[in-house]
Amino acid sequence: MINYNTFAFKDIKRSFLFTYNDLITRLYKLDFNIPIIILITGISYFWGVWDDSSQSLTAHDEGLYVGRARLMLDKGNWFTPFAEPHHKTVGSYWLIAMSIRILGFSEYSSRLPSSIFSILSSILIYYIGREFLSNRGALVSALILPSMPLWIQYSRYASPDMPFVFCILLIIYCLVKINHPRNHIIYFFTLGLFISLSFLLRSFMLALPLFALVPVFLHTKIFTNHRYFFYVISGICIGLVPSIISLIFAINQYGNDSVLSLLGFAKDKAVGGYSLKSLIFYPSNLAALSFPMILLALPGLRTISKHTNKSILGIVLYFPLIYLFILSILSSRHAHYSLILYPFISLYCGRSFDELIFNNNKLDKNYIFSIGIIFSTFAIISLGLSLTINNEYSPQLIQENKLLFINIIPLSIFYCGTGIYLITRNIFNRQIILAIALLCLVQNLTFINLYSKGLMGNPNPKIKQFISRQDVSEVLNKEIIYLLNMNGKERTLIQSYFPTFQHINEINQLGNDPNYLMVKKDEFEVLAKTSIKFDVEVISKYNDWYLAYVDKL
Repeated sequence: MINYNTFAFKDIKRSFLFTYNDLITRLYKLDFNIPIIILITGISYFWGVWDDSSQSLTAHDEGLYVGRARLMLDKGNWFTPFAEPHHKTVGSYWLIAMSIRILGFSEYSSRLPSSIFSILSSILIYYIGREFLSNRGALVSALILPSMPLWIQYSRYASPDMPFVFCILLIIYCLVKINHPRNHIIYFFTLGLFISLSFLLRSFMLALPLFALVPVFLHTKIFTNHRYFFYVISGICIGLVPSIISLIFAINQYGNDSVLSLLGFAKDKAVGGYSLKSLIFYPSNLAALSFPMILLALPGLRTISKHTNKSILGIVLYFPLIYLFILSILSSRHAHYSLILYPFISLYCGRSFDELIFNNNKLDKNYIFSIGIIFSTFAIISLGLSLTINNEYSPQLIQENKLLFINIIPLSIFYCGTGIYLITRNIFNRQIILAIALLCLVQNLTFINLYSKGLMGNPNPKIKQFISRQDVSEVLNKEIIYLLNMNGKERTLIQSYFPTFQHINEINQLGNDPNYLMVKKDEFEVLAKTSIKFDVEVISKYNDWYLAYVDKL
C-alpha cells in the first residue's frame, strides 16, 4: 500500500527547492533570446492598438465574446448571467471580462488577452524547439509565427483561441519535460492543471488535442508510476474546481438543460457527416493561411520524420497529423480550429534553418525552382487583381482603400523579385533561404502596418463612426436604448458597444417617459406615420437603423 501523504510532502518540498534553485540559476544565466521574442512579437501584436478610431470588433465571433463578457460585468454574475442555458463553458469569457474590468471597454482591452497569450505561446515554442533544435533554430521558430496570416489575425482577436493554444502548448511542453531522466513533479502537476483549465476555456474542444496526444501519453511514465499519476490527477482535480462551481450554479439555475446544452453543442460540431469539401478544407486552409512559411517548413518536416526519439516524433510529427485528420472528418469547418497546428509549422521552419544554413545541407534544385514559380505566380495574380480592380471595376473602392493597395503592391513586387531570384539560381546556397526569411519579415511588417492603419482588424468601421458622434455618445452614456426587433450582425455589435440596452418586440413595450429607440428604416416609417400617438425625432443613422427619440403623446 502506497502512502501518498509521505511521498507527496517530500516531493512537493523537493519540487519547490528545485524551482527556487532553477530560478536562481536562470538569473545568473539569462537567455537573451526571450527579450528578443517579447520585443518582436509584442510589436507585431500591439503596434497601432492605441488608435481607437481605426479599430472595431468583428460581429462573429468577437462581438459575441465581448458582449457576453460585458454581460457578466453588468450583472455582476460570472457564472450564470445568461437568460437560458449556455452552450459553452464560461471561462471563455473570463479573460476578456477581467481585461475590460481593469482597463475599461475598448477593442484594445477586449483583444489584449489574445495578444498576451500569443506572445507566451511564442516563448513556449522556443522552449519546445530547444529540445530538438539549436537555440538559433528555436528562435527562428518563435519569431516566424507573426508572419502567418491566421496567427497574427487571432493574436489581435477577442476570443479564447490563443489562451487555449497556449494551454495545449504548455501541456505539450510538460510532456516533453517529463520524459527527461531528471523530471520533476511540477511538470506532472502542471500537465494535469492545464488539462482542466483548457476545458474551462473551450469545453469539449479539449478532446481533439488530447486524443491526438494519446501516442505521446503512452510513452510517458504517467500510467506506470503511481506517484506521477497521483500528481497529474491532483492537477486535474484542482483545475476542475472553477468548472465544477460553474456547472453547479448552472444546474441550480437552468436544471439539467445546462449539461445537455454543453453536450449538444459539442455533438453539433462533431457529428453531421463529412464530404470531400470538408476533407480538403483544413489542409488547404493550413497551406494558404501559413503561406509562404509552409513552403519553408516542408524540408524541416522531412528531416524531423527521421528523428530517432519516439517521444519527439510523437509530439512534433504524429500529434499534428492526427489532429489534422480529426479536424478533417468533423462536420464543422472553422479555420481557427486549426490554430494549434501553426506553431508546428514554425518548428518545421526552424528545423529547415538548422539543416540548410547551420548544417550546410542542400535543397533539391527542382524544389527551389518550384518555390520560385509559386512566388512569381502569386505576385502576378495579386498585382493583376489590384490593377484590374483599380482600372475597371471599382475605382471608388480603390480611392477609399488607397492605403491597402499601397501595402499590397510592394509586397507583391517583393514576392515577384524573390521568385525570379529563386528560379534563376542553379544551386542552393544560404542566400536563398535568407531571401525567403526576408520575404517573411516584409510580410510581417506589412501586416503590422495594415493593422495599425485599421485596414485589417477593423471590419465594422461604421459602428465606431456611429457611436463616436457627439449627439449619439451623449445619449448612449445617459439613457437606456430600446432595440426594436434587432437581430443578426447589428444586434451582436450593438450589444457589444452600447452601455445599456433593452430588447423589445413591440413599440408598445416602451416606457411612459421619453425613450430612445433603435428601429429599422421600414418600421420607422410606419412609426412616423402614427404621429398621433408618438412624437418621433431622428438623432442619427447606422446602416438601415435609426436612433430616434420617441415620446408618447
